[in-house]
Amino acid sequence: MTTIIKNEEAFIIDANVRESHMNRVDVLEKVKGLLLLPNLEMATTQQVADFYEVPKQAILSLVHDNRKEVEGDGYKTLKGKELVNSLEEYTTILKRKGHCLLESGDTIAYGNNGVFPHRAILRVGMLLRDSAIAKEVRTQLLNIEEKTTQEVKVADINEEQTLQMAVGQAFMSGDINALAQAATGLMAFKNRHIAEIETKLEEQKTVIKVLAKEEVAFKTPDKVLQNLTARYGKANGGNYQMAWKDLRNHLRYKVTPGINLKSRKTRAIRSGKKGVTYPKVIKEHEFPTVISAMIALCENKGIDVEDILQEVAK
Repeated sequence: MTTIIKNEEAFIIDANVRESHMNRVDVLEKVKGLLLLPNLEMATTQQVADFYEVPKQAILSLVHDNRKEVEGDGYKTLKGKELVNSLEEYTTILKRKGHCLLESGDTIAYGNNGVFPHRAILRVGMLLRDSAIAKEVRTQLLNIEEKTTQEVKVADINEEQTLQMAVGQAFMSGDINALAQAATGLMAFKNRHIAEIETKLEEQKTVIKVLAKEEVAFKTPDKVLQNLTARYGKANGGNYQMAWKDLRNHLRYKVTPGINLKSRKTRAIRSGKKGVTYPKVIKEHEFPTVISAMIALCENKGIDVEDILQEVAK
């Protein structure tokens, strides 16, 4: 039996879910036409932003927050000269001040240029929260998983019936050795599926808790957020400001509507308010979104927050 991921938010939260779907780059073309650099089968940061219909800064911020994952998918930065040398045989290139202009209208900076192969582009679609195209990519992945799961279920049923029949035939024949062998095969089948279920449940435990928290009110949301940011800062060499910096960027560029905590805090201080902190400028109804974002940042960095989640889930 296979557990189906039923909420596209799971892709954003759980790296294991993303990794299990990285072979489905074909969904990109099913959702929307994808423009790539000629002969390289890669896209620039701007091309990826255009594909997902978001600002370029949203892609840059996402790469910053998830660099290890996207680099594992083949994302890299190339100098403009190196990139132009790879392209000039296949397209017309015009040199401009600060950049080169391709025949397609795309630009190549003389400095560093981020380039994304198909896997990295798909990864962006799994992580990008506020893009209708990215949501459609995740929906397509869910549809494929559901179809595949149904096919696997049918195959499992057929296999189990075959094993049960073998046990019955061995029993009727009176062949003790054949019966023992058939029974061992049936038991191995059942044990394998029990192990698969336990593994899947363990992988999804954090996802379920996070998704559930989107629908409930926190008794002490500011305390939960402070615990998460403290854990994030500690894991980054005691740089506690990094947690708020990364969270601010995430909320501003990846959440719709965007939440600009820095601007709110600045306005509050200028108005004469004392003791202004980031949690104090978060509106009550925003805490589930903010906390979920902070959990996602921790998960993406491999930071264990299981104990904090268990405390909240009680």
